[in-house]
Amino acid sequence: MNETEFNLLDEPWIRVMDDNCQIKEVSLTDALLNAHKYKALKGEMPTQDIVILRLMLAIVHTVFSRVDADGNEAELEEEDDAVDRWESLWNNRKIPEKPVREYLEKWHERFWLFHPERPFGQMAGLTIRNRIWCVKA
Repeated sequence: MNETEFNLLDEPWIRVMDDNCQIKEVSLTDALLNAHKYKALKGEMPTQDIVILRLMLAIVHTVFSRVDADGNEAELEEEDDAVDRWESLWNNRKIPEKPVREYLEKWHERFWLFHPERPFGQMAGLTIRNRIWCVKA
């Protein structure tokens, strides 16, 4: 494969339930920035929801361990700093868009599901040889 295809940030693939109890598919970006508009993740199985939630939490934790809710650089130095920051984010009732969007734009190229060198969450270059998965030499 020589092309990139299906970016998890842009393509709708995460099933969510909105306030009207309608299920729809949204992109990872949409799921993060509009989480306050959704009642629940609604994958085909609950185990899918947990994996997606863990991915979303990893992104949010990464962003807000480095910047504050306004996107200003602010490393967490003490445990109390983290508690205060998360309390502030919780009280906002909405994930601040600017810092999350900036992070996702910076790492956009790493979210291609199919990529010749860096497929998301996969080992590049795997092929079938003698019915065993191996890395091309």
